[in-house]
Amino acid sequence: MRNPPRTDPDANQLPQYAELLLDQGKTVRKGSERVGGVLTERLSGRLTGAQLRTVEPRVADGSGGSRPW
Repeated sequence: MRNPPRTDPDANQLPQYAELLLDQGKTVRKGSERVGGVLTERLSGRLTGAQLRTVEPRVADGSGGSRPW
């Protein structure tokens, strides 16, 4: 297997983060590319702390769950 499945627990939340970005409209779409033979779409945008907490409630609330982004 060329690309083993990710074991990173945060990888399970990627669809939720992608949905938050896509809700912002077409401007977050930065192009498509093939990764491991799969067509993917690059997304880039800004999320507020409140938006991040809808995916990961501990983020930026002082409980030690903040991320380095």
